[in-house]
Amino acid sequence: MGDYRDHNDDVQRIKSAILQSQYETGRVANSNQLALYYGIGGYVSANTRLGKLGTGALASISNQLQKELPGLRGFSVRNLEYMRTFFEEWQPLFGLTGKASNSAVAIAETA
Repeated sequence: MGDYRDHNDDVQRIKSAILQSQYETGRVANSNQLALYYGIGGYVSANTRLGKLGTGALASISNQLQKELPGLRGFSVRNLEYMRTFFEEWQPLFGLTGKASNSAVAIAETA
């Protein structure tokens, strides 16, 4: 028939590999998400502080994002303002490019 020995060690090794992979996936995803928020915050900061985006611009941007990307969450006016604050508070500590991804930096640099 088959080998009916205890596979506890095998299960524990596989389980450990699964958990490690899940942790790494979450860590990378969180890092990318923060880089995106930082880049968007830089873009919003530069354009609102210099007057390129006037009153109501963030509401318009938020609404248009919702229309063009149905189901998108996390980009309300308040969250866009939080992203701007996040950028403005952290930018002096690690600069524009810091740990932000290339796409996030590109967003901020187009401001």
